Amino acid sequence: MKHIIITLLAVLLPALASAQSWVKAWQQDATTLYVYSDVQKETITYLAWEKRTYDTPEKRKERMAALGVGEPVAEIKVLHEYNNSWTQHRTKTISVFDEKGNCIQTVPGDDEWQYITPESINESVRDTAKNIYENGGK
Repeated sequence: MKHIIITLLAVLLPALASAQSWVKAWQQDATTLYVYSDVQKETITYLAWEKRTYDTPEKRKERMAALGVGEPVAEIKVLHEYNNSWTQHRTKTISVFDEKGNCIQTVPGDDEWQYITPESINESVRDTAKNIYENGGK
C-alpha cells in the first residue's frame, strides 16, 4: 500500500505543480494571458512573467505576420518589472515560441517606465501579479 501511495504522489505532484504554475489573467479573441505564480520582489521593484497563448491556428498565423517571424506563434512570454507602488511597468524581455515550444525570437525590453493604463490588458496582468504576490502565489 505504501508503494502505491508513493507512486501516485510521484505521478500526481508534478501535474498539480505545473497546473498551478500559471494563473489566468485575461482571455478574449483566441488569446489568453497568464501570470506565473512566482512573482519576485527585488530591492525596490517586482518581477512577474506573463504568458500570452494564441489559441487558434488563425490567431497564430496572425501573430506570425505581425511579428515578422517564419513560424506560427503559439505563445509569447514577457518579463515585466513593476515599480514599488505597482503604478508603472517596463518590459525586461520578450520571448516568442512556435507551436513546438521552440524559442524563435527574443527581444530585449525597454528601459522606459510606463504608467499602467486603466481598464487595459496591462492593468489585468498587473492586478493578477500583485494579487499573486500579496497572497503568496494563490
